[in-house]
Amino acid sequence: MTKRYYKDDTNTVYCIESEGDTTTVRHVSGLHTHVDELLTLRNTGNGFVSVTHAYSSTVQYNYICLDYDEAEYLYYAIGEALGLRKKKAKKVL
Repeated sequence: MTKRYYKDDTNTVYCIESEGDTTTVRHVSGLHTHVDELLTLRNTGNGFVSVTHAYSSTVQYNYICLDYDEAEYLYYAIGEALGLRKKKAKKVL
């Protein structure tokens, strides 16, 4: 099992645990002190199933199923939206 810790702009600390085909994002400190698991991502061999866990009676579990191509497109879009993508490819005509 591997663990990595991340801290965001609000000083919330997250633990990213990965074991086998499953990766889990857990809350460590900061906001959402009553929450343990925030998100679980499982590699099914055909793609990914993501589960955002409910943390109150008014919030539902959210499931997202993506094949590998769809996950790659989402990765590019999120990277661009967050300004994380620095290297740009040359436009091919």
